[in-house]
Amino acid sequence: MTTDEPIGLQFRSREALTESIDSDPSSYDAWEELINLEAWEGNVDTAVSALLRAVDAVSDRDRLWQMVDEFSWVYGIGREPIIVLYERWKIDTHQSASTSIFFAKQFKEFDLLEFSNECISRAEREVHTAQDCVWLAEYMRENGEAPRALAVLQRGIVAHPRDATIWDCLADTHRLGKSARELAEASYQSFKQCRLDGVTEKADVAWASFGWMLDTVGNYFSAEEAYRQAMEIDPRYSWPIGKLSGLLRRRFGRYHEAESLAQRCVEIDPDDAWSWFNLGFLHHHHLNRFGDAKAAYSRAIELKPDYVKVWENLVALMAFETDTPAETQETFDKLFELSGISAFAYNQYGIFLREMTDRYDESEKALLHAIDMEPAEWSHRLALAVLYEKRMLRFGDARKRLLEAKERGAPVDNIDYRLALIAQRRRPLKVIK
Repeated sequence: MTTDEPIGLQFRSREALTESIDSDPSSYDAWEELINLEAWEGNVDTAVSALLRAVDAVSDRDRLWQMVDEFSWVYGIGREPIIVLYERWKIDTHQSASTSIFFAKQFKEFDLLEFSNECISRAEREVHTAQDCVWLAEYMRENGEAPRALAVLQRGIVAHPRDATIWDCLADTHRLGKSARELAEASYQSFKQCRLDGVTEKADVAWASFGWMLDTVGNYFSAEEAYRQAMEIDPRYSWPIGKLSGLLRRRFGRYHEAESLAQRCVEIDPDDAWSWFNLGFLHHHHLNRFGDAKAAYSRAIELKPDYVKVWENLVALMAFETDTPAETQETFDKLFELSGISAFAYNQYGIFLREMTDRYDESEKALLHAIDMEPAEWSHRLALAVLYEKRMLRFGDARKRLLEAKERGAPVDNIDYRLALIAQRRRPLKVIK
């Protein structure tokens, strides 16, 4: 039988559910169904009232508090009901770190920080499982307490030394909390001693996370080691392959090896926009394969039309590596319709207008906008100085911008050379009689 009617959730009637609850108030299932029925029909306040009654009746406390957590995330619970639930939770014989963390998050949203801190202190006493450690550490990390999160994770590692999720969270906490390099590297050495391999669930994720952490703190050789270990455990795990490709490109100049890894990424996951961008970037900036770069950038944009970084690199490629000014202008126009454009894009547009057109006033406007966006970046001022010197013959303005670029770290030899050129061009001609 077929029907055009949408299939919805199936509930018993309120009367049947109420009768079931009256006959056995401690039964979880009837309460859950009644609460979901009320919420599904839009009676959220009624559902919350039923939830409060269920808290005093249901015998399966673990499932009960899990339902409270899930209900809150889906439908939301107001400030006063949350406080009532919390007071009931405080005297409950059932203890769960996850529920304490749930209440901490709720109270933080209501700006009840005293209650929130009380819940976290309780959660620290209730942590037993590896997942408890991860949840608590993530909460602390999100609230700017990375050292406290690291302490929780270290205790978790003592109890669960071969649980990859704790190690994964530890690596992320070092990276996001900007730990000192020595501390981060010490954690990596401890992690290596556990020798997590393919037998351990999510070991590849933990190795990849340590690779990213080590890359962030500047230990690039160990980062490569960790990425390769993740790849060995799961050869089709594209994330560490892509990260290693970027590392080899940025830090080691091993462009052909990086390209091979980037190509492997797009073969494993052809629908990942970043992988296509990474491949295009290698072809564009390091291997001079401009046709391949344009194709890769275009594929990334097909997958993610608002990927600004790809658009910015595509227009730079088209502006300076192809002889298609009309198409390049159209591509710039499409880029400027997006939000989140960087100063780099305006810099490239200004240089494109300066070198490929006679629209010098527009070029000046674009470069001034880049300067406004990044006042400390010398390259925008240098590009503007060249415009003034070569195209607009405003030598005084050119000299001013060159000196500003020099103050901001531009290569001294380049600046001094251009200043000398300007001085020579401004020198008055001798009249020979």
